[in-house]
Amino acid sequence: MSELIPVLLAFIFGGVVWRTVKGLTRIFLSVAVVLAAGLAATLLSGEFRESWLFLLVDVAEAAAGLVCAVAAGKFIRRSGAASASKVAEASPLNFTGTFTGYETARKP
Repeated sequence: MSELIPVLLAFIFGGVVWRTVKGLTRIFLSVAVVLAAGLAATLLSGEFRESWLFLLVDVAEAAAGLVCAVAAGKFIRRSGAASASKVAEASPLNFTGTFTGYETARKP
């Protein structure tokens, strides 16, 4: 369970960085998030008492979490799932509250 800590930390905070920051600052903050998530996981789990090499493993796991966050963000953006206009178009109700798209239905 402690192996999920760096992945989740980097997924959440790295996703926020990639969503809100642009340019070269995004890269530097992403590296900082990965290093901080790896260090936090190593310290919180107590693995540093055995060896500081666990820090490398936790940083790699955090990097994987960041990659997953970026991939998920790009997938959501490309699929248009976050677009309110697509949701409104797919809805059978338009903004006036009347049904649309059912005018050609058979009448008994």
